[in-house]
Amino acid sequence: MGEVKRARLLEKHARLERERRAFLDRVASVAPDRLRAAPAPHRWSVLQIVEHLALAEESVLASLRDEAGPRGRTRRLRHRLASLLVRALLRSPIRVPAPSRDMLPTGEDSLPAIRVRWDDLMGRLGSYLRDAEAGRLGEAPFRHPVTGPLDAAGALALTEVHRRRHVLQIDRLLGGDW
Repeated sequence: MGEVKRARLLEKHARLERERRAFLDRVASVAPDRLRAAPAPHRWSVLQIVEHLALAEESVLASLRDEAGPRGRTRRLRHRLASLLVRALLRSPIRVPAPSRDMLPTGEDSLPAIRVRWDDLMGRLGSYLRDAEAGRLGEAPFRHPVTGPLDAAGALALTEVHRRRHVLQIDRLLGGDW
């Protein structure tokens, strides 16, 4: 079962990577002044939203920096319920604050700089999914500030719904046909 799970995770990672690269290519086609323009005071610009996406994923997947490799954490019922709630909120139109200061954009990075960091992060995630012992893929080495420990499947699911929310937000900001 471990290799079947690995194959599904690698497929999802590959799909998310294709979508992310296409999204970043699309964003790169937007004029720099439009990328940096905030729609209203105290609202994020398109570039800040992109930076937030990269920072959020970096925050959740930070344990991949550990050279010894991530270790599993205990995932309790409250974590599973919190995960369902967070995913439901991300699918809704309700504005929710970033759960950690680590996920707040500074607005100082360029799109190419954000892309380089995000590319590196997703490469490390892909390596982890390919190289981790099959039995470790069900462990919960990642940590979200609200949902708590996440296994690789949970981290990818949260990444997917979070990205979709913000891609829709950018579509609204840029008028859909950007």
